[in-house]
Amino acid sequence: MVYAHCALGFQVVSAQYPAYGSPDEWCKGFDLFLDALRYRAVHLVGAGLGGFLAQHFACKHRSRVRSLILCNAFASTNAFAMRAGTWGSLISLMPTAFLRQAMQDTLPQAGFMELRAKQAVDWVGQQMNDLSGEDLASRLNLNVNGGQVGPLQLESHEITILESSGETMVPEELRRQVKMLYKGASFAELKSRGDFPYLSRPEEVTLFVEVHMRRFGAFAQGQPALAVEAEAIADFPMQQGDIWEDAAKPQRQEWKNPFEDDDLL
Repeated sequence: MVYAHCALGFQVVSAQYPAYGSPDEWCKGFDLFLDALRYRAVHLVGAGLGGFLAQHFACKHRSRVRSLILCNAFASTNAFAMRAGTWGSLISLMPTAFLRQAMQDTLPQAGFMELRAKQAVDWVGQQMNDLSGEDLASRLNLNVNGGQVGPLQLESHEITILESSGETMVPEELRRQVKMLYKGASFAELKSRGDFPYLSRPEEVTLFVEVHMRRFGAFAQGQPALAVEAEAIADFPMQQGDIWEDAAKPQRQEWKNPFEDDDLL
């Protein structure tokens, strides 16, 4: 997805952050990171825990955030803290192997899923094997710290919410909470399932990011991400509170050979 946006003429930075003990510490570190890059203000794209931290940063450093794109994000970790119970307070004392297994257990394991979605889950699982014990403990702590995002000063048109269809690792109550907090924001229900649509169907997420950026005068160079299908959507004038549910679906029904192999596992 990063390469796709670069090809469209956008300047994109993808960063993997070091271990932090709290969202406040993360915000301080990210603020220094932007200073090092000499960026006064940026558009933030955050997924899952990254979306939670991006909201924290927007709350504490409003002048540095031009807009937010939240993908399968949440605004509170209280539900995760309650689920973790006393186990959450012992994370820093646990061995690396246990932490790695705990992270692996959070990934979808059962049920049918598209091949792309399964490959995305497998790739994320492999990346976890490269994280140190300190990094694993940090991410688990940030996820179960029992924190909540404060009020944002962003305008509703500066926020876009992307959500996968079907179930994800984010409980339904937290998904509803995000939509209630940002009622005027644009909401898009993606065709792709699973927790990592930016990996399984990056072209779809790229499309909605491109549409979001058009509101700020940032237009892509060359052909849009989904070519023909994207044109009608990308050129559509967006208004506050627009809902793009399955916006990229073709208008005509697509017939499929029933004897072809399905892409479900």
